[in-house]
Amino acid sequence: MIGRNFRLSLSQREAMLFYALIAPWVVGFILFLGYPMLRSLYLSFTDYNLLSPPVWVGLRNYERIFNDPEFWQSLKVTFIYALGSVPGGSIIALALAMVLSQKLRGVNLWRTIFFLPSILSSIAVALLWLYVFRPEGGLLNIVLGWFGIEGPGWYTSETWALPALIIMSWWSVGGQIVIYLAGLKGIPETLYEVAEIDGANNWAKFRFVTLPMLSPTIFFNLVLGIIGALQVFDVGWVMT
Repeated sequence: MIGRNFRLSLSQREAMLFYALIAPWVVGFILFLGYPMLRSLYLSFTDYNLLSPPVWVGLRNYERIFNDPEFWQSLKVTFIYALGSVPGGSIIALALAMVLSQKLRGVNLWRTIFFLPSILSSIAVALLWLYVFRPEGGLLNIVLGWFGIEGPGWYTSETWALPALIIMSWWSVGGQIVIYLAGLKGIPETLYEVAEIDGANNWAKFRFVTLPMLSPTIFFNLVLGIIGALQVFDVGWVMT
C-alpha cells in the first residue's frame, strides 16, 4: 500500500528526468556565466586594481567612459564592422550553401574545405591574413598587380584597415554554411515541384520558396553574426 502511494506517475518521472538533464547546464551557467556577469557589473561601480579591495565609486567609471572620445570612436568602428561583415558573410554563406546542397561530385570534400576555417584559432587566421594583406609582397596585392592595380596598404592604412578586417571575417563563414545546409535539407521537395508546375524558373523558386522557408535560419545566422561581430577584439588587435 505504501509503495503504491509513492509510485510516481509518468508525468512526474518525465519531470524528474527533465530536471536531471538540465541541472548540469543550469549549474554551469550560474558558475561560469551568471556569477561572473553579476560580479563584473558590481565591479564596474567600483575602483578595483586586483591588489586592494574594491571601493564603491558609483557612476564615476561610466562618466569617464561616456566622456572619452575614443569610446565613441570604437563604437563607430565596431558598428561599421558589423554592418559590413554580417550581411556580406551571410550572403556568401547562403550562396555557397546553395551550391553545396546540389548533388555534385566531391561535394562532401568541398563542404569540409569551407567549414575548416571556422574551427581555426582566430589568432592563427589573423596571422595568415597578415601575409595576405601585406603591403609589400602580399598575396592580394600581387594578384591586384597582375591587373595593373596598385594595392593599398591594407592594415597599415587608416582607410583600408577596416575593409581588410571585414574581408577577413568572410573567411570564417563555414559555420553559417552548415546551418544553411541544414535549413535547405528541411525544405520539402514538393514545394519546388509545385513551383515548377506553375512555371517558376530557378530564380522564382529561390525567391518564393527557398527564401521564405529559410527566413528563420537567416534570422538565426544574422543574430549570431551580430553578436560575434560586436565581440571581436583579438583579430583587430593582432592585425592593426
